[in-house]
Amino acid sequence: MEQKYYYDATMEYSFDSYVNFFKSIRQKGNAKFVYILREEDLLKGDINSQIENVSQIIKKLAKSGISKDEMVISFLHDKSYKTNSNESCKVLYELEKHFDGYKLGIEAGDITWSSEKIVNANKKLDKIVEDIKSKNLSKLEQLFLAYNIITQKTYKEVAHNESLYTSREIYGVLNSDTIVCVGYVEILKEIMARLGLGNDIQIFSNKVKLPNKYKTEYHETCIIYIKDEKYNLDGYYYCDPTWDSRRDGDTSVRLTYFMLPIREIKNINSLIQTYPIRYDAVEHITATYNNIATYHRPQYADQVSLGQTGVVLTDTFEKFLNNDKKLRALIGLENEFTNLSIKEIYKKSPQFTYSLIRQRSKEYSLGTMLTLIKNVLKATNEKDTDEIIKQKVCQIYKDNYNTMQQKFGRNAFSSFSLYQNRMALNNKNIDKSTKEILLSVIPKNKEKEM
Repeated sequence: MEQKYYYDATMEYSFDSYVNFFKSIRQKGNAKFVYILREEDLLKGDINSQIENVSQIIKKLAKSGISKDEMVISFLHDKSYKTNSNESCKVLYELEKHFDGYKLGIEAGDITWSSEKIVNANKKLDKIVEDIKSKNLSKLEQLFLAYNIITQKTYKEVAHNESLYTSREIYGVLNSDTIVCVGYVEILKEIMARLGLGNDIQIFSNKVKLPNKYKTEYHETCIIYIKDEKYNLDGYYYCDPTWDSRRDGDTSVRLTYFMLPIREIKNINSLIQTYPIRYDAVEHITATYNNIATYHRPQYADQVSLGQTGVVLTDTFEKFLNNDKKLRALIGLENEFTNLSIKEIYKKSPQFTYSLIRQRSKEYSLGTMLTLIKNVLKATNEKDTDEIIKQKVCQIYKDNYNTMQQKFGRNAFSSFSLYQNRMALNNKNIDKSTKEILLSVIPKNKEKEM
């Protein structure tokens, strides 16, 4: 079994105690002592200062009795910093050349990624981002297109002898044909970060559990904050790119779980529950799986756990909520929570905090969703006629309407629900084209009743 023992040099930990513990667990030939720095550190100073820094670390490790084959120097990738990994990778490449024979890389998951793997992934990411930017889309439309691109990848687990993070980190997903729930969320976050939309779009990993009569499974979706004036949206929404991902042989555009208002989560037929996650900005994980044992592996906790009835906050999400002026306005001026921070409010009443997030999750009409689909299709299929665009919108609507009837309860109210269909058809001002799309899901013998 491969063993990786992490020492995070940016934290106030005793180096000697970590080295001593490593020596007590190592097995000859397959134990690695991973000395962790930060990816953004690669962009500080010139290459000579970087070489000197790595040289000093190598001397320090060697003096402590760690052999060349056992030492790894790795720079932790953190999406929340929005570090330009193209630039950091250039520096890493120069360091790899200078320290030939030593293991250096960028850390994501439990894998130390080489500059070659990162360059290959970055080329694919840059192409996606370049294509999205070229379409002159609004923020929501850019999110829609990115979501549609990543959900075209078919869900696939890694082999038993591979690291789980091959399917969970962007460098693994883009260097293989594997991807699972964490991978869908991570690549969506990375694309949106590279689009440079600032605070108008923030994506948080949403850790949830799915209990059923056989066992409890753990799953990752995302909570998205978005502000888009074009569509009059400003609030928090739930997305599950995994459950919208392509199935084998299926080319449908799946949007059933895209941009759900928070209170719609309770209408999903599957139980979606919260579970305790670490509040810290960085959590250190010890785990054993797929023949890899990791000790004190650092992982950024830019996440939340929000389910059908409650929420568990983390430091990152709590700080974002605390700076949300519209959310703070919902608290009111004359109650016990008026002058408290979100952190203090959450300690007093997690349910009140959850209700604030739900109130900041504005519902939007089926018409808004159809307009969004049509606008993105027009921007990405410039040669298509209006009639072809209409046919595509109609097919997307039918596919997602049918999925929603199967996967959601009768009280569902979001875009592809029966409720939205009836509401739109009862609108006397509905245009002919939209009416035809809505009627496409109704059995022919029922159309006369509408």
